[in-house]
Amino acid sequence: MLFLGIDAGTQGLRAAVLSPTGQTLAEASYAYPTLNLSPTPNHYEQSPADWWSALVQVVRSCTRRLPRPGDIAALSLCGTSGTILPLGKNGTPLDNAILYNDLRSAQKASEIKARAPALESRLGYRIGASFSLPRVLWYREESPQLYEQCRMFLHQADYLLWRLSGELVTDSTNALKAGYDHLAKEWPRELETCLGLSREKLPPVLAPGNVIGAILPEAAEELGLPPETKIAAGATDAYAAVLAAGAVNPGDCVSVLGTTLVCKAVAGGRVLDPSGVGYPYPMPEDRWLIGGATNLGGRCVGELAGGDYKRLDREAEALLPTGVRCYPLYGKGERFPFSDPEAEPFFRGNLFGGRLYPALMEGEAYGERLCYERLEELGCTLGSAVKATGGASRSKVWLKIRASILNKPMSVPEALTSAVGCAMLAAAQEMGGLGNASRAMSRVKLVVEPDTALTAPYQELYRKFREECRAEYGI
Repeated sequence: MLFLGIDAGTQGLRAAVLSPTGQTLAEASYAYPTLNLSPTPNHYEQSPADWWSALVQVVRSCTRRLPRPGDIAALSLCGTSGTILPLGKNGTPLDNAILYNDLRSAQKASEIKARAPALESRLGYRIGASFSLPRVLWYREESPQLYEQCRMFLHQADYLLWRLSGELVTDSTNALKAGYDHLAKEWPRELETCLGLSREKLPPVLAPGNVIGAILPEAAEELGLPPETKIAAGATDAYAAVLAAGAVNPGDCVSVLGTTLVCKAVAGGRVLDPSGVGYPYPMPEDRWLIGGATNLGGRCVGELAGGDYKRLDREAEALLPTGVRCYPLYGKGERFPFSDPEAEPFFRGNLFGGRLYPALMEGEAYGERLCYERLEELGCTLGSAVKATGGASRSKVWLKIRASILNKPMSVPEALTSAVGCAMLAAAQEMGGLGNASRAMSRVKLVVEPDTALTAPYQELYRKFREECRAEYGI
């Protein structure tokens, strides 16, 4: 019995086939032909047809590598949270998908707070420009004809699962950014009474990993999958990455460092952030996940100092600690661990002599520590190690920097992609629950301990960094 996970990302799709013990038996990836179809500045769109084409490519590539593709029992997938797509009454997309980083509905996010003042406090988070709810409101008020023609608004994962199963549903993690009330387990009435939206245009909500049904015959034939393959409800990409890291027990911390940096902690109960910046997700076994996504991440390092990363890593070793303090935001604005749309990156210290690359890695780690300190302020009890996933966790020198600044070991799972977490979603029913699947299928590849020669210097540098953050951002 095998399980197929698919991660629909910003730049392409990845797929992985796992055994019940977490062994990866096949992997594949495929890039979208076009990353942004919109010519308008700060607008980001993709074609759902490109998503499906990429999905077909990665699944067929995986099944060709398996001696018995018929052993695939179930599949699930994740997508970028906040990405939204209007589906017509005949099942055809009415528009390109609006991506999570599209800013056209930023003003609508601000209006929601004014028009539905009690909504945010009840939901336990602040609705931002990256959420899907402001985009639905944007369609209603800026494109009313398309809104009326829309049968249902779907997230990226929802659309692909609909193509696979024929069922129009979403999951509780994607539904969060559309305004779903996790405690009442319903779409709030304020969506209609205060915002003028129809709740019928939002899909039913399932828990991640719940079985939706069997694969459609035409989809099974196109993908080369068994006709009895089960389709399980998906999740956001960050949630799937948390599962892939095996973070399901209270105190577990997980950092997903890829294009952006996401920091989360598992709590035994629902933890709320009074500022609304961090937001809580329900987890398996009545636990909750609290944290958020920053505007830090690998894309800043790549654009400012990218190149031959193996060479840069080797050269960085001799320069640690650099003495530089920086908060290397990508562009303008920050969303976690504090919210400031006007925040600008800052750099203090000598960046010459090859120090830029290691200084950026240090700056990301300072920001990572800031995130976990914020979670402790909210009442989270954090474990003694951090589970590190995402593509940047391939860099051992960066792991050493992070471990030394956090003064905690970095535990790296064998698989670093959210596709592995999606395979766990697919396995949830067969393995007695999503928590059991994550524990059984997550494997530790590497543990990097803090470097005792670096921890004390980094402690002093972090103290200066905090003072500079207070001066720059008022935090």
